[in-house]
Amino acid sequence: MFDQPQTMDGRFVYNEDEIKFTLNFPCSAFIVPSPIDSASFLKVLRNEATEFKTLSLKTTIQKATNRISVVFRVKPVEQAKDKASLYGVTVQDHHVAFLIKEENNQVVVMIKSNN
Repeated sequence: MFDQPQTMDGRFVYNEDEIKFTLNFPCSAFIVPSPIDSASFLKVLRNEATEFKTLSLKTTIQKATNRISVVFRVKPVEQAKDKASLYGVTVQDHHVAFLIKEENNQVVVMIKSNN
């Protein structure tokens, strides 16, 4: 399962020298940016099996959208001046949806996944 960060330990040996290392993979490393049409995106959002996780940020919508797109490897579905929606799919075919909007002089980020 990739619902938690993954760690991989290893070692590199050359002649008599040895280097031990640990690689850390965040959950976002397992998200693939994927195109989705608006109707299908709405179905993901309306899925009542999971709830939105919400957080507030003190930034602009454009900065939040750009940063989330890069860090979580998701693609914009729709984007306007005061809101944006982003989407990706995990390697296990789980939907990951982001809604970003301006509310009370803050940027609110709502995240939903079907896992």
